[in-house]
Amino acid sequence: MSQSRYLLILVGALCLILIGCTPQAAPPTVTPVPPTDEPTEAVAAAEEPLRVLRLDSYHIEFAWSYEIQQGVLQALADNGYDTETDAVVFDEFFMDTKRNTGDDYFEQIAEETMEYIRETQPDVVIANDNNAARLVAAPMRDEGVNFVLVGYNGDPAALELTDSAYIAGVLERPHMEEMSAWIEQVFGEETRVAMLADGSETSEAMLVEDTGLVDTVNETSLEVVDVSLINDYAEWQEHVKAADEMTDILFLGPYATLRDENDDAVEAADALEWTLENSPVPVMGFWEEGVHLGMLGGSVISGYVQGYDAGVKAAEILGGAEAGDIGFSVPPRGKLMISRSAMERWDIDIPLDLLEVSEIIEP
Repeated sequence: MSQSRYLLILVGALCLILIGCTPQAAPPTVTPVPPTDEPTEAVAAAEEPLRVLRLDSYHIEFAWSYEIQQGVLQALADNGYDTETDAVVFDEFFMDTKRNTGDDYFEQIAEETMEYIRETQPDVVIANDNNAARLVAAPMRDEGVNFVLVGYNGDPAALELTDSAYIAGVLERPHMEEMSAWIEQVFGEETRVAMLADGSETSEAMLVEDTGLVDTVNETSLEVVDVSLINDYAEWQEHVKAADEMTDILFLGPYATLRDENDDAVEAADALEWTLENSPVPVMGFWEEGVHLGMLGGSVISGYVQGYDAGVKAAEILGGAEAGDIGFSVPPRGKLMISRSAMERWDIDIPLDLLEVSEIIEP
């Protein structure tokens, strides 16, 4: 055996002894990561969760507010901002400005609300109804706080809300073209309609200001014979009991600011229950919750839909969109609903085709 070949065999044997007979994989290549002061997305979410504040003009027991809340929460979850996780903090602040209506209270609660917002620094505030918009969103429109208005009646431009880069919203508008067609189909043409509401700013904006609601009805074969805004509960009751002297249908607007003989707030649920039991003519309304409580039905505004649309806008803002670029919108259609108890109470026959396309609320 040659010397060179002997050396080759000897080197191979030594290698087998040192590293074993199994071939070894090359070590993985590690690409160095440059240092950064920015936390990862998961750490950022844990340390600084996104904050959503739902600001409400009403009180916590109000059904309309609950419907809006449910819509908001679902929309946020559907768009990646589930409030059940640690990444999103969902907060609520109830201003209770329907049962407390004095100017002194309005000034006090507005200051308390704005102070709370400045302290907690929410990423977006979802503000329900005109009072929250007028008392809080409008004064803060240039402070850099993002607002999404919901359930807003009237023209937002009147408060310069459309000029702010930090305000978007969902407008609350009755679907009167659909509702008028529904009434014509159920009650016939030349049906008289009277509208009754409390004396709140919301009612004023909805029924009296130039929102086109009354004109829309009068452009059909129907006729609006009366629009009354009443805060005194005794006067309200007298108006309801005499409704058949002037109208075929009594339409209820908001009824959250009624006051009794002692100037105490009348609970909205109690006022509606009395009205339904004592009205000689069918009672209709603009909102979904009213049908659940015994109003007849028709094409109504859904608090859930209002809340859902507001939640979608809030999610866009959380994702980096500018509120002013999102702007204002109105849900395109109402929700068709019919109360079985109201049909029986006022002995009303609903055409089969309407029954088939409507949600029927059973007693």
